[in-house]
Amino acid sequence: MSCEKFGEKLGAYLDGELDHDARTKLETHLLECRECSGQLDEMRRIESFKPLLEPPKVPQEKWRECWEEIKKQTTDSLSAEKVRKRVASRRRAHYMRRIVLGLAGAAAVVLVAVILLWPGAPAPVNAPLLSAGQSICVNDYDENNYTVFVSENDEYTIIKLIPVQTQEGG
Repeated sequence: MSCEKFGEKLGAYLDGELDHDARTKLETHLLECRECSGQLDEMRRIESFKPLLEPPKVPQEKWRECWEEIKKQTTDSLSAEKVRKRVASRRRAHYMRRIVLGLAGAAAVVLVAVILLWPGAPAPVNAPLLSAGQSICVNDYDENNYTVFVSENDEYTIIKLIPVQTQEGG
């Protein structure tokens, strides 16, 4: 048999797949042929790395745990109910923001109205500017009378005039 034919059988020899007769012929040839012996040695070196290429042995329970976790995450992330809940939650938050902003705006309007219409507050005066020594009399919304005096150094003094009630004697 030629080296080429023996070279084709080296892999089967390493794996123990040759029958007794073929194995004996190949071993006799390997003793005589340096080229085929070198190929066999190279194949054995390569074969020594085989354990490093095999995946690690993982217990069946670990595989089951991993698979259950994958199924759980996939189911959770694709759950239609979860998506519906998330959408409903975002809608609720959107409506709540609108309600809160609307209530805040209404409260601001009420506050401004209360400040402007508070009983006893002096009404805005649309009177001409006064010069030093002048005075003007104004009424507020509750018919209270106020007199505004302007002093020599342009300071304003506001005096509320209170009507005096007299007692009738009998």
